[in-house]
Amino acid sequence: MVEVNKMNSFSEIMRKYFKISLFKIKPSRGSKEKARIPEDDESGSEDVVSKIIGEYGRWQLLMTALLSLFSFPCTFHIYLPTFTAYATKFWCQRPENLSDLPIESWIKYSQPVNACYVRVLTPTDTAENIMNETASYLDAFEKCQVWDFDRSDVGNTIISEWGLVCDRASLTNLAEVVFLIGVGIGGTAENAFSWQWRSHKVSLR
Repeated sequence: MVEVNKMNSFSEIMRKYFKISLFKIKPSRGSKEKARIPEDDESGSEDVVSKIIGEYGRWQLLMTALLSLFSFPCTFHIYLPTFTAYATKFWCQRPENLSDLPIESWIKYSQPVNACYVRVLTPTDTAENIMNETASYLDAFEKCQVWDFDRSDVGNTIISEWGLVCDRASLTNLAEVVFLIGVGIGGTAENAFSWQWRSHKVSLR
């Protein structure tokens, strides 16, 4: 009788515990079933930075405007060739014995194709003969070495100063490409250094 009473009391205690949910029995899940992700995690966690400094407001707008000022020097370098490398009219320079010959007559006689090649002159060719169209017209041309430029509109440019025409015209584009390559290398190097040192120190240097 005593053992029966103990069994009854034990069963009552277990029922009581289960009733107040002190013990919970969960069915075992198979290894093939994937664990569920809580709904809060699926929706995405809150941005810690936005939580600290707040959403986009006046302070963020001010910082964006101030940081954009550092891009102006780079912009000046990119747009500089638009003004300093302005293409103007040019022609092969006249020899000293034909310095009195008008520019239009000289271009018409010596450079019928382009200013990169000039007609070969003979010792008998003078300014008077060329103006009267009695000079010899040889079909032989040679490459021009020195040019004159029209400086009436923009004055002196890097093209007129360094003679960046004909075979050397590509050097103007090469200068722009080299600058952009330097900007890319500098940005990549700064990013690499920022991983080793603090970002603000790298930016200031």
